[in-house]
Amino acid sequence: MKAAYFNLAISVGLGLLFFSSSSPLLEVKILPSLVKRIQEASSLKVAANLVNKTEDYDRRPRCGVTNLNDFQKLPSVQPFQRTDLTYRIQRYTPDLQENDVNKIIAAALNAWASVTPLTFTQTTSISDIEITFVAGAHGDGSSFDGRNGVLAHAFGPGTGLGGDIHFDEAEMWTTGSEGINLFLVAVHEAGHALGLDHSNDPNSIMAPFYKFRETIGFLLPEDDRKGIQSLYGPPLMVTPTTGTAPNFTTNMPIEPPTENPPTCDPNLFADAALKINRRIVFFKDGFFRLSRSSVINRVEDSLPGAPSNVDAAFATRGRAREIFLFQDSQYWRFKRNVLDSGSPHPINDFGFPSSVNRIDAAVRINRRIIMFFVGDHLWRYRIGEGMDDTSPIPITTTFEENDHVDAAFKSRGNIYLINGSTVSKYNRALQFVRKFETTGWLDCA
Repeated sequence: MKAAYFNLAISVGLGLLFFSSSSPLLEVKILPSLVKRIQEASSLKVAANLVNKTEDYDRRPRCGVTNLNDFQKLPSVQPFQRTDLTYRIQRYTPDLQENDVNKIIAAALNAWASVTPLTFTQTTSISDIEITFVAGAHGDGSSFDGRNGVLAHAFGPGTGLGGDIHFDEAEMWTTGSEGINLFLVAVHEAGHALGLDHSNDPNSIMAPFYKFRETIGFLLPEDDRKGIQSLYGPPLMVTPTTGTAPNFTTNMPIEPPTENPPTCDPNLFADAALKINRRIVFFKDGFFRLSRSSVINRVEDSLPGAPSNVDAAFATRGRAREIFLFQDSQYWRFKRNVLDSGSPHPINDFGFPSSVNRIDAAVRINRRIIMFFVGDHLWRYRIGEGMDDTSPIPITTTFEENDHVDAAFKSRGNIYLINGSTVSKYNRALQFVRKFETTGWLDCA
């Protein structure tokens, strides 16, 4: 395991107020030879024996590794080879309720998941990322040194300690600006655990100095997003960008997107939806966003050749995943992120009559059955057999409480039908469970 160490600072106005030599530090491990090389490049005196920190020209304590550019990857460390990662909190801090720690760690990891294909699942067994709160010596050769010293350290992806995050229990962990904000440190350390080094961009969460910033509605700064995507790629499929988009309004003519969309639409927030890699994807006016994320991405950037707008969508599961996007009387089929050579295809391939020229929503119920919603009717398609002889039937005969569907998807065995800003949940037996608003999914107030 390679190794290095970092200091922290608190921002004051547009500058940085640096602590004295007893100030808190973040640490992660890297090669001493690299420390020496960068010290020399920075015109710093190279110590005979490299220690946890050096001093810059103003005698201010700072990171033992001074990055020459913005985001950096940990040297000689490879990223995780899987995107579906697990984590376990082995020991909690008494400073906060365990449930609050669970939420904070989940939110910190989700900050990285929202801009990559990564997913994180908390487990109670051995996991990819082991997280613990400990004090003093704790068996990894990097002892903590009490309050206001080393805050936390993390190990880049690998075996053994690889990916693990340790927080110093001597600190006062909080959810606000007093003490040490657990969320902000957790986001920083998670970046190291995923393979990122420090950044020279002072606005980056991976900057070597701790500084409190607002956590409500937190989004990764651009430098961090570019850094993590250099390791794992962008979310969903290919290269989405935080983009520009038209206002999310109903019945908008399909034109090239030009303006930023509002966060929430009280009337209609999704034209289509599907679930990929444990994330719910919502489509609207040529763009998509992931659940619990305010980042807007252009569909065309992620799926080259995709239609300018998506009326309905569904996806198969497994390594050979196929994604089907529908617009008007045609559909586009992607094998993972590659458009098949025959697209677009006519929707009557599924057995629709010529009178059907648009699909409102689609959802794959199981390995064999896909349901299509057209107006107030439901069509049932059986893979390998074709359209069911009983189709179409009124939606209400199968899904009570709904006579129209804008978007639909399946998650954990449940079916979710979206109508405007209202979601109806149905269990595995297609029995109505409840209705709720979409505000939680979309970070709406």
